[in-house]
Amino acid sequence: MTLPPLAPVRFTNSSFGPVRPGSPALLLDRDGVLIENVATHVRQTHEVSVIPGAAEAVARVRALGYVPVVLSNQAMVARKLATHGQMLRVHEHVLALLAERGCHVAASYLCPHRGRDGCPCRKPEPGMARQAAAELGLDLSRSVLVGDALTDVEAARGCGARPHLVLTGRGRRQSAAAAPRSLEDVVVLPDLRAVADRLEAAARTGG
Repeated sequence: MTLPPLAPVRFTNSSFGPVRPGSPALLLDRDGVLIENVATHVRQTHEVSVIPGAAEAVARVRALGYVPVVLSNQAMVARKLATHGQMLRVHEHVLALLAERGCHVAASYLCPHRGRDGCPCRKPEPGMARQAAAELGLDLSRSVLVGDALTDVEAARGCGARPHLVLTGRGRRQSAAAAPRSLEDVVVLPDLRAVADRLEAAARTGG
């Protein structure tokens, strides 16, 4: 199996509509944030389970003017646990399930490489976020990156977005294991619904 070059696989949503230049992004990890984590990786479409309330939360944040974008490490391809085609089919299924629930994302970026491959886009590197910003015209300084792992936190810091760690997926375990000072700049919340609540409250108060 030949892997793609050291760059992410990109999905775009032609029906999303125009993105206003300089818009803030809602940058989303996928597994553990939008869909349930699977210990052996989500390799088949029947293994996809949307986390309750996640799709609706993304739709609420989009209504505030944020542009939803998915950024996901999928090293199962490089590890030969799944084929490139399986990865694509699973993600297309994820997008379809989200759309059924009123959640539409502007684009998705999937990195199929391992850390040792030296890929500049694999989180904790900020390459996927920066590529999304360049291609969609997003303002990362006004953006939020939501993940369930410390690698997501590092990617947020690297691209200049505000790091949010949710306790779904691996989040509870990773936040408990982290040194308290390492999370001083991180918003830690139970799930995506809580992220939407917080951003809506900030919008009401102008914060």
